[in-house]
Amino acid sequence: MTSSFQDAVAEEETPSTVPDEARCYVQVKGETTVGEEVACGPIRMLGDEEDRWVGTTIVGSPAKKDKVKLVAEDAGDFSTVEPDAQAELLDAKGKTPPDDLEVSAPAAPKAKVGDSVPAGEDSSLGEDSLEVSTPDADYSFSALGVSDHAGDGADRVDAPEGGSIVTVDMSRTSKPDAPNGNTSAATLVVAGKKVDIPSDGSSAVAVDGDGKDAQVQIEYDGNVQKVSLAEKKLVDGHPYTDQSFTAVNAPKDELIGDENKGASTSYQFDVSGEISSWNEEDSWASEGKDRLELQIGFDEKSKYTEETDGFGDTLVYDEDVKYSVKDLKITADGKDVKVDASSLKVKPRADDDWTGKDQQIAVTAEVPTGTKELKVSGTVSRSGTYEKSDVNEYAIDELKNEPKTLSNDLKLKEVTLQPGQQGW
Repeated sequence: MTSSFQDAVAEEETPSTVPDEARCYVQVKGETTVGEEVACGPIRMLGDEEDRWVGTTIVGSPAKKDKVKLVAEDAGDFSTVEPDAQAELLDAKGKTPPDDLEVSAPAAPKAKVGDSVPAGEDSSLGEDSLEVSTPDADYSFSALGVSDHAGDGADRVDAPEGGSIVTVDMSRTSKPDAPNGNTSAATLVVAGKKVDIPSDGSSAVAVDGDGKDAQVQIEYDGNVQKVSLAEKKLVDGHPYTDQSFTAVNAPKDELIGDENKGASTSYQFDVSGEISSWNEEDSWASEGKDRLELQIGFDEKSKYTEETDGFGDTLVYDEDVKYSVKDLKITADGKDVKVDASSLKVKPRADDDWTGKDQQIAVTAEVPTGTKELKVSGTVSRSGTYEKSDVNEYAIDELKNEPKTLSNDLKLKEVTLQPGQQGW
């Protein structure tokens, strides 16, 4: 039976180590009880970290002189078994297995440089998948790794001599609103050489060297974002971002003076913004910076009211109105953003803007890459006069103390903005 066991193991496709001392043993309990299976071994198959025993079911048949011969029920049908810890193992000569026998697992086959192999060990990122974005596509990595072998157990393959196994599982999703002209591309680079991998799906490749410098490089419009396989993160290049920022504490209605008496100005601001690292006109922002496009809008009404003959007469100061940005402060994650308030212009709302405030201020600045919070405050000065027309003639004749012009500072109290949905 020992020779049948050795033949059966040798016929397996998985490499194995069968020492000369390996035998088939019956499992005996007490003096007369024999287990239904023989245990043959010990051996080790490729990938085994502990000794393995195999066996087959045995049956007894009559032999000479009132003896019973034990034979395999199905010759050659051997499978992994666990020897009975309560039984004594005895071979055909009544000997037990040697106590000091050490069995080593066979060496795994070595891959050749350029071979595609099973995924490398410990390459999965689990729930912490890595996302890298460009203006035209999103790249998601669910596995990245560098290892000295790939696969487990019978599927194990060792790296080439002096080489390594690099693993990438990547998916690419094109954006429906991608700009025209440029197309991003991902390339695996090891030791300065490009290695072909699919743009979508899993791949593991045997390469020269330790693979510590292996990177997936994603290029778009001259900017290369580099993902390290060993560190499992983005290590170089300008990260792409395109996020809208909306107010956490929306500005409230404000009033200067008394609407029912004398001069007064009512007003309200709104603030929104977008931070992006690339646009079609200017390409990529400066290294370590992103572009902030801030939109500050406001409505205001300035008027003068005086009681005459028991009635309230009012003049609205909406003629020859002049606005100027007196001061503006912006911080990005607590750091001051450089802005020249004197260069900013207040412009009427565009004709095709049906939702914005009547007056608009566009601010462009640079903020640190990765900004998560903006704070905005400032002052807009306004001055204007009333319309001298037939419409106001009666009120003008009745009023005694109206100012020729009405001027005020509109205060934008600090507004905090945080990322909202992608894009505008």
